[in-house]
Amino acid sequence: MGTYDPVRGCYRANHSRFSEKGSSDILGIWGGRMLCIEVKAKRGTLRPEQKEFLDVMGKLGAITLVARSLEDVLSYLAPSPDSLHTIYRPSESK
Repeated sequence: MGTYDPVRGCYRANHSRFSEKGSSDILGIWGGRMLCIEVKAKRGTLRPEQKEFLDVMGKLGAITLVARSLEDVLSYLAPSPDSLHTIYRPSESK
């Protein structure tokens, strides 16, 4: 997880003992379910610990996805939260 730095105009990683290595950039609740969004640039790839975090959270019933744009998030969350399953698939992580 990170903190937005308005001076630099970007997000910075938080390094604390309370942060889980590999945890998603955005964590929340959507329709009563945990939501984990890993934000990547167009060519960005998941680190092994990020993939593992998404895999574990998905198995626990969270909605997980890798988003490369706001449109990705909006299109994934447009259906009813009850109809969503884990959206992230290892084969799509590239």
